[in-house]
Parts: sequence; structure tokens; C-alpha cells
Amino acid sequence: MNEYIARWVLDPFAWMIAGVAFGLIEIILPTYFFLGMGLAGFEVGILVWLFGGFLEMSGQAVAITALLFALGTVGNWFLIRRFVPYRGRDQELKDDINEY
Repeated sequence: MNEYIARWVLDPFAWMIAGVAFGLIEIILPTYFFLGMGLAGFEVGILVWLFGGFLEMSGQAVAITALLFALGTVGNWFLIRRFVPYRGRDQELKDDINEY
């Protein structure tokens, strides 16, 4: 079972497909969190494509890619919250909801 998981983790196209899947979830549930996960999936896919041999030699491919995916998700989420405008984020509580 571990060999099967390691083969999946070392496949960059699997990470790209996971990124697309999280992007589709973002369309259904617009929270920006799944967008960060989708972008992290693409980022980890590129890293696995570039450094997959190193990850395989380390013997900890699953742990390293899971850590990269988690850090990428959190980093992307903070960047999205910082730079992507969201109309209700800076609103004061006394504002009327019908002002849009």
C-alpha cells in the first residue's frame, strides 16, 4: 500500500488533477480556501516534476509533499486574502447590506 501511495505522490499530473479538482470545489463553495489548495496542488506538481528524483531518494516523499502542500495552501490563502478584493471584507457593521 505504501508503494502505491508513494507512486501517486511522485506523479506531477496527479497533483495537477488535484489542483483542478480543488478549483472546481472553489466554484461550488466560494471561500478562497479551496482556491489556495488548488494553487498549492499546481505548485507541488511543478516541484515534484522538477525534484521528483530527490523526493524519491529521500524515502520521505509522502511526508515532504504533504508538508509542501500544507505550507503552499496556507501561504496561498494568506496571499489571496491580502491581494484579492472581497466586497464584504472591509465593511463596517453599521453599513446597510442593501448598499450594493
